[in-house]
Amino acid sequence: MQLDDRASEEIESIGRGVLIRLDAQNQLRDRALNEGRQIIRLSANSVRSTHRHDYAIAQSLLGQAGDLLSALLDDLALHPGIRWAGYVQDPMKEFAEASITLSLVTGQSIPGPEELGVDDPPYLNGLAESASELRRQILDAIRHDDFARGESLLASMEQIYGFLVTVDFPDGLTGGLRRTTDALRAVLERTRGDLTVTGAWGEPFALRVIVNHWKSKGGDETVNAVRREAQARHVATLVQERLDADPAAHVIVLGDLNDYYQSNAVEALRTSVQPPLVHSYDFLPPLDRYTYVFNGASQVLDHLLITANLLPLLAQVGIAVPGERPVASRFTSTEAEAGAAKAASAASVTERKTPPRGLGLMVGNEGFGIRQNEARPFTAP
Repeated sequence: MQLDDRASEEIESIGRGVLIRLDAQNQLRDRALNEGRQIIRLSANSVRSTHRHDYAIAQSLLGQAGDLLSALLDDLALHPGIRWAGYVQDPMKEFAEASITLSLVTGQSIPGPEELGVDDPPYLNGLAESASELRRQILDAIRHDDFARGESLLASMEQIYGFLVTVDFPDGLTGGLRRTTDALRAVLERTRGDLTVTGAWGEPFALRVIVNHWKSKGGDETVNAVRREAQARHVATLVQERLDADPAAHVIVLGDLNDYYQSNAVEALRTSVQPPLVHSYDFLPPLDRYTYVFNGASQVLDHLLITANLLPLLAQVGIAVPGERPVASRFTSTEAEAGAAKAASAASVTERKTPPRGLGLMVGNEGFGIRQNEARPFTAP
C-alpha cells in the first residue's frame, strides 16, 4: 500500500507539472493564432495602402505588425513547437511581403530577413509574392502611359525571379518555395505580355498591344462561333475606346483567335473598328497566309491586325511556321511611304500541343519579340 500511495503521489506530481506546461503552451498557441491573424491583416492593409500610394499609412501599419511579430517571436523562443508552426510562419511571410512591396514600389532598399526579424523560408516566399504584387503597379503604369516605370518594375520582377530559381533546396526546407516561384513565373509572363512597349523612335512611341486567345473550335462549333464573334466585338470595343480617346493611338491586336482568315469573327473584329483595322496578312501572297499545317492542310488561326494609322509605318510582315522556312513580305517606299526604316510586325504563331513561337514586333532600330502572352526585348537585324 505504501508503494502504491507513493506511485500515486509521484504520478499526480508529474501530471500536475505536465498540465501546467501544456496549459502555458496552449495559451501561447492561442496568442500566436490571434496575433498571427492581426499581423496578416495589418500586412494586407499595408499592401493595399501601398497600391493606393498611401505610403505613410502603409509604413505605419507595418510598424504595428512588426512590433506584434517581434514580441511574439521573443516569447516563443523557448517553444520551438509553436515557433515553427505554420500559423507563425505565415504571418512572417505576409509581413515580409508587405515590407518588400513597399520598398520596391517606393524605390527604397529592400530589407533582408535579419532586418525584418523573420526566418529565411517565409522571407523567400514573401519576396516571391511581393514580386507578384508589382503586376498591379505595372498595369497602373500602363494605364497612365508611364512606360518607363512599367519597364523598371518589370525588371525588378525579373531580377527577383532570376534569384529565386537558383534556390534549389527541398521544399521542406524552403517552405514550398518552388510552388511560389512557379506562380511568380506565370504572373511575370502575363505581365510582360501586358506591358505596353516603346521603341527607339527618337521620341517615346506608345504602342498598345492586345493579346488574345479566343474560344477554341473544339466541341459544338455553332456555339463556339457565336462566342468568338462576341469576343471579337468586345476586343473591337476596347480598340475603339482607345481611338476615341486618342485618334492617333497605335494599337495592335494579335494572338490565337481560333478562327480563319476572313472568317466572320475576324471580320467582325476588323470592321467593328472605325476606321477598320488592317490585317497584316493582307500584304502576304495568298499561298503564304497560314500559320500551321494540320493533316497536310495549311490554315491560319493566329492573326495580327493593326490600326490604320500604323500602316504607313509598316515595313515587313513575316510568318514562321514550325519546320518551314520563314516567309516575309517587304514593302517598297511607295507601298509603305514612311515606314521602310521604321517598323515591322509579328504574330503569335502557335500549333496545338507545341510551344508558342513568335515572329517579333520590331520598332525602329530595336524591337520587342511578341509571343503568346509575352513581350521580350531583342536586337533588330
